[in-house]
Amino acid sequence: MIQFLKRLFVLDRYSPSGPWLSHFDEDGIWIKGTREKEKFRDPKRLFRIWIVTNNLGPFFEDVYWKFEHPEGDFYYPQSKDKDGTLLEIFQSPKGFDNKAVQEAMICTNKNEFLAWDRSSL
Repeated sequence: MIQFLKRLFVLDRYSPSGPWLSHFDEDGIWIKGTREKEKFRDPKRLFRIWIVTNNLGPFFEDVYWKFEHPEGDFYYPQSKDKDGTLLEIFQSPKGFDNKAVQEAMICTNKNEFLAWDRSSL
């Protein structure tokens, strides 16, 4: 019985460890790891944008943006974009798939949604 209960309440605890998007400015993208200094990433070199979900919501972070870059992937938690400003920026590249955003926002388990791929341009 205890094993059954454990399986019933086990959460798929996918949560990326970073590095994290720190901020944008006129020069580009700045990222920061847990114990690292901020590093610059050229936004023109991004090659994919994903939306990564898990089943921890609504009480824990359950949606992350994942940015694939030749110098290393980085993430941004959806909950930090309180006013939707960054969502507008993320959606700005030609070929962005808004349907992927819609599907990700209703997803309640671990999944990845490709929102933009440079190679599809």
